[in-house]
Order: sequence, then C-alpha cells, then structure tokens
Amino acid sequence: MKIIFIPDKSRLYEIRHQANALRMSSGVAGIVMLPLNTIAEFLQFRIHLFQPQEDSQNVAGAIDYPRRIMFINALGSINRQRFSIAHEFGHMLIHTEYQDEPSWVYDFRSPDPMRKKQPREQEADLFAAELLIPVELVKQQVMLFAGNLSSVANEFQVSMESLRYRLDFLNHEIVMQKEIFWIGFHQ
Repeated sequence: MKIIFIPDKSRLYEIRHQANALRMSSGVAGIVMLPLNTIAEFLQFRIHLFQPQEDSQNVAGAIDYPRRIMFINALGSINRQRFSIAHEFGHMLIHTEYQDEPSWVYDFRSPDPMRKKQPREQEADLFAAELLIPVELVKQQVMLFAGNLSSVANEFQVSMESLRYRLDFLNHEIVMQKEIFWIGFHQ
C-alpha cells in the first residue's frame, strides 16, 4: 500500500490553486479529457516524445528551459505520458527555481514503486493529479458513471492507479478535515 503524500494545508492550497489557474488561463477549465497540447502552447512549450537509450530508460521526462521543450519518454503508455507531461507542468509552475537552469532538468522514474520520492517530486505528482483529475470534475464523473472507476479513468485518460490514488488522496483529505473539526469542536 502506498503512503499518501499530503502537504501542509497552505502548500496544498498553493498547488491546487496553481493547477486550477492553469486550467482557467489556458481555456480548458471544464474539460474532462484535458488537452495537454493546448496547455503546452499556452505556456509556449513544445512537447517532444523521445526514444530512450539504455542510459535514459528511467527518464520519465525532462525540461529544456532555454529551448522551451519538454521531453517525454515515448515508451510509456499514453496515460503514463499524459501524467508525465502534467507532472512536468507542475515543476514549471511550482518549482520555478529550476527555470534559470542553463541546461536540462530531468525526472528519473525509479524502477522500485515502493521507493519514497523526494518532496518536490511528490508535489509535482500532486500538481499532475490536481490538473488531470480536479476535485469538482472527478465528483461529477464518479456520479455520472455510477462509481464505475474504469469508465471514469477512461474519461480523464488516466490510469486506474492514478485515479485510485487521487480518490484515496481526496478521501484522506476529507477525513483529516473532519478530524480537525472534531478536535476543534471538543476544545
């Protein structure tokens, strides 16, 4: 079982706000199957799928800030590629300190799924989830498809793993809010 990464409340708000602001400003706010190329164009970046060599098999994505190109591993499924693109958007918007790098910034995908990621990678994953599967739209889609998660994942064009993790995150967030309310109520 994966441990759910929940940042502090202000950082969660900042990440959620940045993802929602990107959806709004790029003109794709209410769209379920997010057109990532539209967002890339809005950010004035090109997305390039690369064929990894032996030494770059575990590179999920890389950003060449000076040339404004995002490189995404072509060997991943379309859902994996979409998550990697959204993850890289997260780095662009919430980890702006890397934009002044004179060369590329890489994201390595660990072959061990149980290995704990660095906080900045967890934040970029959270941004990707907020961007691809926003709270209000996922609520609508779960109701529309009567809880059929496979159909919901297909609508968002994300993997079942990503959707389940997102729903677990949202459920955990609700439980934490109720616990905070309950503690405050009894003091």
